[in-house]
Amino acid sequence: MPRPTTAAVRLLTSAREPVRLCATTNIDVDTGGLQTIDGVLTEVGDRILLTGQTDGSENGIRTASTGQWYRASDARTARTIQKGTTAYVQEGTANAGKTFTFNTLDPVVGDTNLDITADETPIAADVLTTRGDLLFRNATEPARLAASTAGYLLQTNGAGADPSWAGFLQAGTSAVTRTWQDKARERISVKDFGAVGNGVTDDTAAIQAAETYRATVGGELVFPPGTYQISAASITVNRANGGAWRGIGEAMLRASANTTFLCILTGAVAGTTNKPFLITGIHFHGGGFTACRGVHETTPYGTTIENCTFTQMAFARPSSAVLFWQRRPDGSRSATSASMAVDHGPSTASTTRSTYSTSR
Repeated sequence: MPRPTTAAVRLLTSAREPVRLCATTNIDVDTGGLQTIDGVLTEVGDRILLTGQTDGSENGIRTASTGQWYRASDARTARTIQKGTTAYVQEGTANAGKTFTFNTLDPVVGDTNLDITADETPIAADVLTTRGDLLFRNATEPARLAASTAGYLLQTNGAGADPSWAGFLQAGTSAVTRTWQDKARERISVKDFGAVGNGVTDDTAAIQAAETYRATVGGELVFPPGTYQISAASITVNRANGGAWRGIGEAMLRASANTTFLCILTGAVAGTTNKPFLITGIHFHGGGFTACRGVHETTPYGTTIENCTFTQMAFARPSSAVLFWQRRPDGSRSATSASMAVDHGPSTASTTRSTYSTSR
């Protein structure tokens, strides 16, 4: 049995031979002639898909010529332009890569208006960008999106996924849906702003950027385990909106230069409007520099420093504004009498330790 011709095979399928261009606005097919369509000049013999004719019965696939444009040989009968027939567009500024579908059931060629619409719109790889590990793009064209094996559909905006739409729902009655992006922003980390914490990289600018943002919302700034190098520029902390600095594990701020203070607290507000600020779980290290100090508050109002370690630091004698707390075995605190041991670091041959105490 002889093999069927290519044209015969195409008649048995819904896909027509690809077209070079697609015209979505009216073309005078009777006058014809070679025209520029979708940014490309047509040539004799080009297959052109027409979808926007004023007379919808003229829609379909036609062959470009210097005179009248006739219907293509594989798309001139009702059988070959049935509902579900598709045509792929090869070139063009707007329509290259698109697949168009014929949507008219049992058409009468030359009499029935043919409805032809874009069925698939490709997402070009060169316009994809990344946010973290997610891919997304801004687009104006709709795209087909298949369900995953788990049966879920990814919500999209145009032809790309918007990662901020990924949903989070807390367990429990009356919980409301939030985005993962919103959920993740509950806690601010110095690593969100580029801090490395490897004991080598200068993290001063990154930590300052993180603190500047934290100060605007009054939240908690987290220091994951690591050694964060601080250069000669101190970190300025605005504690006006309250909040906290919290170290996790061994989180160390270490001077990499003769920094006067590793961090300077500003923005204190006296009276009932004052909001508490907490520094906890952070190891302040002088890095062997004799002029380095840990924390300085320009005006002391309600700042608590707890569970912190100060190594190779020079301390000024506490004033009456400083209150030391003693932790009881049951977890409660007593301010009746407490003391603090201070390691002054390697400024002399032998380490000097001083003990300061205060009473309520």
